[in-house]
Amino acid sequence: MRFLSYSFVTLISALLLSTTAFSQNTIEGYLLYHNNPNKPIPSSEVTLTSQGGGSTYSVTTDNLGKYIFTNIPGGTYQLTATTNLSAGGITLGDSYIILLDLLGFNTLSPIQQLAADVTGDGQVEWDDYTSIVTGWFLNGNPFPVGEWAFDTTTVTTGLKDNTNLGGTSAGDVNGGYIPNLTKGDEMYVQVENDKENTSSVKLNLSVTGNLVTTGFGVVFDLSPETQITNIYSSLKNLEYVVFNNQLRVSWINLTGEALTLNESEALFTIEGNNLELTPTMESHFINTDGDIIPNVSLKTSAPTFTESDFSIKRLYQCGSEILLECYTSEEQNICIRINDMSGKTVSVVNTKTTAGMNQFKMTQQSMPTGIYTCNVISDLPTNKPVSRKFFVNN
Repeated sequence: MRFLSYSFVTLISALLLSTTAFSQNTIEGYLLYHNNPNKPIPSSEVTLTSQGGGSTYSVTTDNLGKYIFTNIPGGTYQLTATTNLSAGGITLGDSYIILLDLLGFNTLSPIQQLAADVTGDGQVEWDDYTSIVTGWFLNGNPFPVGEWAFDTTTVTTGLKDNTNLGGTSAGDVNGGYIPNLTKGDEMYVQVENDKENTSSVKLNLSVTGNLVTTGFGVVFDLSPETQITNIYSSLKNLEYVVFNNQLRVSWINLTGEALTLNESEALFTIEGNNLELTPTMESHFINTDGDIIPNVSLKTSAPTFTESDFSIKRLYQCGSEILLECYTSEEQNICIRINDMSGKTVSVVNTKTTAGMNQFKMTQQSMPTGIYTCNVISDLPTNKPVSRKFFVNN
């Protein structure tokens, strides 16, 4: 009886294989923000997909970020996650951390690389840096990769007791997630003195006291009457846009080094008409770690009033007419030319001005809805042509 027949051994082996194939397994773990046990990601879907195809299972994480699959047949599976939670936690400090990595001053962890790859091409490159600074902060564009990014992993039943997944808001490289927070989380920048509502104003903005920083993003709400004609700065790589009644300015020191700012030097200078600026909670300055510096305030210089010898003051639609108000310091002949976005001239008016403010009316009934450019050209060689865009709604 010490020996078993061949057929009996074969039967036992088949039963063991069959038991293994149809055994039921449990796969469990946690979905964590930046793999931080103190930052679980609740109410999110974790999906288990058989590598051989066919079988897919989904569960929702609990308040601790835990997921658990039960009664899973033995095999190898891919584990993925998605969420409908609000993204957030992104500041210019995240782009600064990417900058330091690109310059070779630090190395991103795997979860940081996942957050930094906002273009979704699998690499952390300069395109990711500019996508945050220019595309996202200045222009409000969404990230190509979407709002969230999650790890994916392969699990084989019986080999691990727990399998955790990491997740991140796209762009939140430092893992400082706060739901619905996409830039600063309080009023970091304040303008101390009021600006008079007057035409042709130049303002210098500077920090109060001294401040060591590596970059800033400043956002101002503008009044409908405010018209910004120019912004300039001694800071290299300063960028700005004006749209939707907002001024958005960003600067990061591309050397990766900190810079000491003081109130005697302007961060930037704004030129325009009827300047009324209200800082928003999105404004923030960052330090050498990419963290937001609290309690920063800006102050403005006393406004400098200037009057160009030749300038457009107002340009707007009024019923079936376009009204142009321009200032000329002396009598002269001018040509008013209106072009559509393709550059095609749709209206030309030749007229004469008097010294001071002048108003001209132009019909616009035949102009389709869209953006147009008004160019005003003087016959005096000392006066450079001036132009301004405007919107026609028909």
